[in-house]
Amino acid sequence: MERSKQPTNTEIIHARRGFTIGHQKVVLEIDFSGSIWGYTDITLYPTTKDLRTIHLNSRQCHIHSVTVDTHRAEFVHHDALSHLSISNPQDCHNHPELKRKIYSALAEDEEGELSIAIPPEVTIRQAQWPVQDLTSAAATPEPQTAGPTLSSKEKDYTTKYVAMTVHIVYSLRKSSDGVQFVLPSDTYPFRIPHVFTTPAAPDSARCWVPCVDYLWEKCPWDFEFIVPRSLEQHDPVSSDEDEQPDVEYPTVVVCSGRFEEQIAHPHNSAKTIFQFSLPQATSVQHVAFAAGPFHVYPVPGDEETAIQVGITAFCLPGHESMLANSVSTLRSAMSFYSRAYTGAFPFDSFKLVFVDEMPSQRFDSASLSVITADLLHGDDTIDQVYETRHSLSHALACQWIGIDMYQKYWPDTWLINGLSLYVTGQFMRKVFGNNEYRYRLKKDMERVLEMDNGSMPPICQPHTPDPPDANLLPFVNLKAPLVLHILDRRLCKSGTSVSLIRILPKIFLAVLSAEHYEGKGLSTHNFLRMCRKVSGIDPRSFAEQWIYGSGCPRFGFSASFNRKKMAVEISMRQESPAYQVHENNEISKTLMKPVPFFEGQMTIRIHEADGTPYEHVLDIRNPYKRYEVPFNTKYKRVRRNTKRYLARQQAAQAAAEGDADAVEAMNMIDMGFGLEIWEKEQERENWKVADWTEEDEQNMSGQTYEWIRIDADLEWIAAIAFDQKDYMWVSQLQRDRDVVAQYEAISVLSKTPNPIISSTFTKTVLVTNYFYRIRCEAAMALVTCAIQRLDWLGLFHLFKLFLRYCYEPEDPNQDLFNHSYVPRPNDFSDFAEYFVRKSLVRAVSQVRFENGKTPPIVRQFLIDQLRYNDNTSNPYSDALYICTVISALTCATVSAVPPERGEFVNADTTPVIDQTDRDLLKQALTEIDRYRSMDRLIPSFHNVVTIATLEFHLTLSMANLIPHEPRIFLPLTREGNYTQVRMAAFDALFLSKWYAPKIMQYFLSVMANDSSRVIRRHVARNACQSLALLVTMGELKSSAKDSETVLIEEDGNGQEKAVSTPGISTPARTRSPQQTPINEKKCKEVLRAITRLPDAGIFLQPVDPVRDGCPTYYDEIKHPMDFGTMSAKLNEHKYLTMEEFAKDVELVFANCRQFNPPTTYPVNCADAVERAFKKEWAKATEKKLAYNEKRSLLGIVNKLLTDPVAWVFREPVDPVKLGIPMYFDIIPRRDARDLSTIKQKLEVDKYDSVEAFEADLDLMIDNAIRFNGPDSDVGRISYAVRDKCKDMLSSVRTTVSTKRKGGEKGTPQPNKKVRMG
Repeated sequence: MERSKQPTNTEIIHARRGFTIGHQKVVLEIDFSGSIWGYTDITLYPTTKDLRTIHLNSRQCHIHSVTVDTHRAEFVHHDALSHLSISNPQDCHNHPELKRKIYSALAEDEEGELSIAIPPEVTIRQAQWPVQDLTSAAATPEPQTAGPTLSSKEKDYTTKYVAMTVHIVYSLRKSSDGVQFVLPSDTYPFRIPHVFTTPAAPDSARCWVPCVDYLWEKCPWDFEFIVPRSLEQHDPVSSDEDEQPDVEYPTVVVCSGRFEEQIAHPHNSAKTIFQFSLPQATSVQHVAFAAGPFHVYPVPGDEETAIQVGITAFCLPGHESMLANSVSTLRSAMSFYSRAYTGAFPFDSFKLVFVDEMPSQRFDSASLSVITADLLHGDDTIDQVYETRHSLSHALACQWIGIDMYQKYWPDTWLINGLSLYVTGQFMRKVFGNNEYRYRLKKDMERVLEMDNGSMPPICQPHTPDPPDANLLPFVNLKAPLVLHILDRRLCKSGTSVSLIRILPKIFLAVLSAEHYEGKGLSTHNFLRMCRKVSGIDPRSFAEQWIYGSGCPRFGFSASFNRKKMAVEISMRQESPAYQVHENNEISKTLMKPVPFFEGQMTIRIHEADGTPYEHVLDIRNPYKRYEVPFNTKYKRVRRNTKRYLARQQAAQAAAEGDADAVEAMNMIDMGFGLEIWEKEQERENWKVADWTEEDEQNMSGQTYEWIRIDADLEWIAAIAFDQKDYMWVSQLQRDRDVVAQYEAISVLSKTPNPIISSTFTKTVLVTNYFYRIRCEAAMALVTCAIQRLDWLGLFHLFKLFLRYCYEPEDPNQDLFNHSYVPRPNDFSDFAEYFVRKSLVRAVSQVRFENGKTPPIVRQFLIDQLRYNDNTSNPYSDALYICTVISALTCATVSAVPPERGEFVNADTTPVIDQTDRDLLKQALTEIDRYRSMDRLIPSFHNVVTIATLEFHLTLSMANLIPHEPRIFLPLTREGNYTQVRMAAFDALFLSKWYAPKIMQYFLSVMANDSSRVIRRHVARNACQSLALLVTMGELKSSAKDSETVLIEEDGNGQEKAVSTPGISTPARTRSPQQTPINEKKCKEVLRAITRLPDAGIFLQPVDPVRDGCPTYYDEIKHPMDFGTMSAKLNEHKYLTMEEFAKDVELVFANCRQFNPPTTYPVNCADAVERAFKKEWAKATEKKLAYNEKRSLLGIVNKLLTDPVAWVFREPVDPVKLGIPMYFDIIPRRDARDLSTIKQKLEVDKYDSVEAFEADLDLMIDNAIRFNGPDSDVGRISYAVRDKCKDMLSSVRTTVSTKRKGGEKGTPQPNKKVRMG
């Protein structure tokens, strides 16, 4: 009996939904003001005759009309996310309620937000012609992947029905997701308008087009975009029409698929139509478009290839010069992928669009990648090149792996992401070399070891039906290509010697030859099965450990030579840190699946005494084992006087004389041969080179092998500790050509600092034969030798190395610890030296005394690098080099011991600093401010210098070395600054005590109203993280009784001042000194004004549950309040303060909003009455001086104006007239005061108390003393005026106090009639 074919996962979804999508057409008109309108035609095939309702996904869109086969259809559009509300928006503790409602809304919208009823005129007919079977034999269910099953009513999924067309007319305005409009504004007047798709989640496509928003629902597409022909506004006054082109910046639309044609609009000559088609079946989640006045750059083709796929790059005007440099390697990437792995490109062309305000770095879609313009770089940039080339090459690789071939189920995401990153790494290996590839591979493995210590789940969880968590995706993307790398290494070591290079083409061939798109879904099960089929090796054990399990092993190795057996005995011990974390918790073990023990083979390489490396394989099957590795060289021939040893010495001499053939023949290259400082004795003394002792030489001569490499081929993601002698590590560093071996040697040697190791590191930095990354690592390792026990030898070597970039001292025996390092003009044409120079700067900044401080010479060295930096003749930008120096200066200025490691400290715990520290800090601040000013006038690449200066101020303020000044950061958070600068400024504020009401109000305003979606999301996310950090550190007290709030007040001149007020405690019937005594007359006037409003009727008396039809009112409202009750309390004198009265008024409105849903009649009434109350309350609580106080203070000012002693204070200071142009540099303009200004403020009621008036007088006098000095003539005059002011103010206070005692209200202010009479 023939076995029946099982339905695929997608077919089951189709059967439940009731239809499949055959084709979709989208027609949109974009007006570049934030609006889109148009229609979509969806051709669908019913899968059941009982289909009555079509459910589609549509969020944010406004649906105008729907027709099914030209018949008008009824529809319901309900976006549950747009109707969320909570019981009390003013209470931050309602977050769990909001979270529950969001999850409920998402579950409600899972079926579809748009429900369309099929009209009665439309009948579902069975097809009368043969329809191609959409089922693919390749798409078979996998035993370990949980998937849905068909019910008995859904078994007719193979029956075919006639297609129907759904026509939906819709519009979109003020999109918050899916589509991003970038438009000019008052703060960004020169921003170029453009629009592009940018999903914040996998299912964000529904936010800009009604569709079936499902990754595995694919169909062909057609697109039409109607846009203005040009967005350029020409000057109508200009009469030179010949020089003005018709369309200077024509609008260009770029979309997924093949560009068909551009035609003129039939009814409007100012518009144009772009048409695209995408014949390949594609998910809506892999569709994107961008529109704007883009510059078009066709990437040149490769002369060696006859048939080439077109590659076109688009950028905004102004970035044209950087575009060609940024995409220069794409053509070679296309050729590499096509030839090495994947075959033909799956689409007709490939397009890249660089846009502004991109929330993520990149969004890849079918044949189109939308990329942030931050990746663009010019020909003068060095550091950005690798990141840009890697990102663009990865975008191209994703067209094959991720778009055309995709994950079969969500748990297979690791495989798709890992394969695309793996092949991208192979291309980067070709572009930047094998050394760069292996170095980055090792670094990535170290990052995985830090993260995968028990806190991370497996990269593949087969029974998880949801997409990977966004927080875990970076870890998955980091570990997945490494897992594929070690799989490739282990397959290569098998008997068939098959690698992924042979397996991947077979997988891509199966995808390209798939008849239906379901055959293009790749699962982990199918991938492993293909590996087993091609290589003949069963990868199940590997998969259980590295794919379906979590954690990484930790090895300990030691080796000894057994002369009797002529073998090297190697002891191995393995631990699993992740398993140890969850060992006693069965639930976490089940969820995280930590691997208790890792099995496999590990390659070791023994470099024997004759210079020959021998590879051996250790079969690891137990946590602890001792291996006996045979030794190939006979012991009697190992002596140093053997012919082989002498031959090697002759080869070394030949290498020193320049004969490379002899060196290659012996396979023994010492990276230090030919270095001058090791040949001349005088130079060795100048560099303080240390040599091995005689004892070390004897030990070295008696060793049977040079060194041993553990896991030489990087077959394990593991932490490996190997115990061998220092001179063996030195030999490995100097003679092993593998960068990973050199890196491992440096890492181990840096843990045991001594003069020989410091000399070895110095030699490594100097020898240009080393890979530049190794030289940088050696420079950083010299920090470990810069200790007092070694007489700061490491610091000496760092200075000596950096001296190559500076002017030589006149005295050859100059003490380098008392030398001014003036750098030569920059020349970064040698990229290796550029990176080494940056590493030396970073290394110098990390040298510390035992008390955690840096030596003063280090800080002076870094200040001099900023002060004397000269980049005038350098063809490359020095912006990132300057950032490195600023960052190093930041590190050097702050001590490395608590409490200056980032904690918030009290003002009374200021670090103890001497006069030298103060002088150096002052010089550092001067240079930092200079660079910040220069970057404002001549912006650096992405304003990186400004960002570095902000980090400098932030770090020093957190270390309590300088006062925290929000005024430095706040102006840079405003719109108009570069986005990355704004983000850095916001981060600086979030790492401070930012919970002042006005600052919090500003942050909330940014979250709600900022024009940049990137900034809104960044501020919202970091505000939550900052609050959590502040609570954890105890900065936000859980008890309001202990908390203090910083209020930012503003005087008449806009000056901000901080006032500390105690937090709100439990209400008491005694009035606080900060509260205002009750003024019953004013309160009655306010209450009378708001109760006369027509909307206040429902608040005049208490709520009656029976009369008002709300029986549950008092179950929900625990503290009822109304205006009638308040009037009675006023008459009974129950209010002690104005604040108590205002709190009851606000309680009325809060109760109304808590009980009634938004936009209802009671809530609208509350809004109207509340607006009126705020106006009346502002009038009632306005603070002014009493008439007699104001009159007395005016008398004082008038006396001072006529007093000859106070002549210097009569008028504002004019720096030009008085010849003191630096006045406002010393006295900020906002702090300037004089008697005329004070009188003006007094007359317009800017002072609310005598103390405020006195504060301005004191400020005026202090300014004069500060600028002129206390011993100057003006200083003596200032002291005399201060004494006179105090006398007059004391008499005013006495008079006012007497009058208040005599009458409660003092002398009343005369009315207008009295004054006029």
